Order: sequence, then C-alpha cells, then structure tokens
Amino acid sequence: MPASLDCDGGSVTWKLVAKVRRPGVFTSNLTTTREVHVVSIPAETDVETTGDIQIEKSWDDQLQYLFKVSGKVFPIGASFKVKMMFMPLAKIRLYRLSIDIEGK
Repeated sequence: MPASLDCDGGSVTWKLVAKVRRPGVFTSNLTTTREVHVVSIPAETDVETTGDIQIEKSWDDQLQYLFKVSGKVFPIGASFKVKMMFMPLAKIRLYRLSIDIEGK
C-alpha cells in the first residue's frame, strides 16, 4: 500500500473511520473520521542496517571528495553525522559549499 503523499501531480490520503452502533430506538449511531499519515518503511529483512554509507569520487582530475554517513537507517526526525573530506588534486580553492539533503 502506498504511503501518504501530497505533491503537484496528485495525492494519496488515508482516513480512519470509526463507527459506534448503539442499540435502542432513540439513540443514534456515532461516526467520526480522522486523517492518518501513513509512512512507508522497508522491512527489516529488506534492508541491511549495519555499516556505513560511503561515496568517494573524483571531479575532472581537480578534486577528490569523500562523503561518509555513519549508519544506514535513521528514525524520522533523528540527527546524524556526515563526514566530508575534500582532497585537491590541482591548485584550486573551494569558495562555497551548499548541501541539500532530501528524504525519499
């Protein structure tokens, strides 16, 4: 089943409907609806949770870089450390670094 989603191309929403049927002629039944946010997570058997994520690449024989994340799975809203190393291969300067991290 898909997770809750709201974007330009469409949306997926989930609602929980609770109904209480009360016996008796003069008592009405009760109904309420609440929106539920559904999050999709991989099963424990589908994901290797131990170890590190490491990305190491060279850029045009000018700069070699390494990104290392300690761990592979994190709870929603948790903090985690990212180690970044930049190794110049030529005479260059790094003026500005901008990082965007997106969850998918």
